[in-house]
Amino acid sequence: MKRSDVARALGVLLPGLLAVHAAGQLPPVPSDSADDAEKPKLVVTTRFQDLGTMTEGDTRAVSWVLENHGTADLVIESTKPSCGCTVVQLADDQRKIPPGGSLELKSSFDSRLRRGPQSNYVMVHTNDPLEPQLRLEFKVVVEPLVEVVPGGLVNLQGIQRGERATRPVEIIRAESRKSLELIGIDVYEGHPVEYEVEPFEEGNRTGYRIWVTIPADAPLGTLSTKLRVKLRIDEFERERIIPLRGEIAGDLTWQPQIIDVTRFDSQRGMRLKPVTIRSTDKRPFQILGVSAGPLLSAACEPVESVRRATQYYCHVTIGEEAPTGPFGATLAVRTDLLDQPVVHVPVFAIVPPIVAVEPPVILFRQDGTPVGTQRLVKLQASAQTSLEILEVKSGLSAVTASVNQERSRPYRHLRYLDVTLSDQLPKGTHETVLTVKTTVERAEELDIPVTIQVP
Repeated sequence: MKRSDVARALGVLLPGLLAVHAAGQLPPVPSDSADDAEKPKLVVTTRFQDLGTMTEGDTRAVSWVLENHGTADLVIESTKPSCGCTVVQLADDQRKIPPGGSLELKSSFDSRLRRGPQSNYVMVHTNDPLEPQLRLEFKVVVEPLVEVVPGGLVNLQGIQRGERATRPVEIIRAESRKSLELIGIDVYEGHPVEYEVEPFEEGNRTGYRIWVTIPADAPLGTLSTKLRVKLRIDEFERERIIPLRGEIAGDLTWQPQIIDVTRFDSQRGMRLKPVTIRSTDKRPFQILGVSAGPLLSAACEPVESVRRATQYYCHVTIGEEAPTGPFGATLAVRTDLLDQPVVHVPVFAIVPPIVAVEPPVILFRQDGTPVGTQRLVKLQASAQTSLEILEVKSGLSAVTASVNQERSRPYRHLRYLDVTLSDQLPKGTHETVLTVKTTVERAEELDIPVTIQVP
């Protein structure tokens, strides 16, 4: 296009555009509705705080100011402290912060059972699309008052009645403290125990030793209790909870406490893992009798490698007449000990069938496919038993079965049956039984249920 033509065109269009503009008729620029929507905006000036030091057992308040610089309500959906030692104080009517508003989010830190530097945080979940999760952190150094050894659970496993624990619980004054006084001890939540308190001072270690003793009349079995120790350290009064766990042993101990062999089948005539019964204090004892009910036979014998009659093996054997399936029984061992005249050991086992059938139920679906009308059934006896199939009868002429000689030939205790649904049946569900006669004693005739579905 020539320059003269361009000038002529502009001369025609420009006046019209200027006239439209002067009349205010130019189309407005479309706005982004998402950008113009009202939104909350969370602002926190200080997200991390250093609380300095505090004394063990005290509680320290910590708070943060949350501001809403947006144009919609800021909603605090949830708060989650990093541990149970920190508790957030937030009422339901404080969860919504209007535009331009603010909230002082208060929490408290409990220093019980805490020592040395501590770092914690509170996660705040809000509806701010730019910062839906806010992490508010603080740190503090907890100055200890006392040290307890052992610091956690006191294990009293295998302790006997009237016996004192082999090691004490030590309450030791912290080096930064001037005085330590044990005010009292309460026993609560569980078995009663006896105790003795012994003050000690060894070099720079000063404190108390608490010796625990099991009462002579305490019940045998699981021990679970706690000591509440009341202390005065300098001008502070504190309590320490000391949990005690263990097992109060009698004159006899035995392992295993339960015979459970249900993870696998136990054949008739099988001897199970023995129970070892031993004298706790190495004194001789006698076994007067042993029984295990009608399904089991049991016998005990001294352990030859142990001098004197201080340890026995008690064997349990599954009886030949035990029925098929899971069962429970009790091994009862009678002794000449006045404290434990009878030891009871629960026994759980599963006895397999003399000849196992897999699958135990034959399912057919007459839908025109080979998969729905052909089944391979496995019959299995114990490895020491010879299994032969003498005859197979079907209660329905549409179901036929024969021994699969090729699969069965390598084994003497395994036999396979080819079962086929050969004839067409009316629609619906049909039930019948496949009867298999074998050479196995007490499994001479097996009935296998058959279900046929005709769509």
